[in-house]
Amino acid sequence: MAGVTDTLVGQNTIVINGRSLTNLGYGTVVDISIPSALVEIESGKDGSAIYAMNQAGRQAEVRVRVLAGSPDDVYLNNINEGFKADFAGSVLINASFIKRTGDGQGNIITTTWVLSGGVPGTAPADKWDVNGNTEQALMEYS
Repeated sequence: MAGVTDTLVGQNTIVINGRSLTNLGYGTVVDISIPSALVEIESGKDGSAIYAMNQAGRQAEVRVRVLAGSPDDVYLNNINEGFKADFAGSVLINASFIKRTGDGQGNIITTTWVLSGGVPGTAPADKWDVNGNTEQALMEYS
């Protein structure tokens, strides 16, 4: 059928400080967002425009959901605790997120996010639920 696009996704890879994470939760396990605009525009007199690069537009916020108590949870928690114990002596976080997308014809396009200079965001929250809520089996790191 002409004009139809098929997209197959899977076998993505998450690497943080050289460690490939494999103990992932369910649903959205990685969320990468860039909250600031890359370029700011101001309109001037008579319709002129001023464009300026906004360096904050290069900063990403990342959330990763792993299984609570897993080796990946312990690893990410140790990174957080290391920053708290000696912030000035901490090594900044490097991460890559590799997404494989197929077209159903055997062709693969790889999208890679390479992020550097990372620091822990908010501390992971925890949840205890006696009614069987599966969210309590996950830890979210930012």
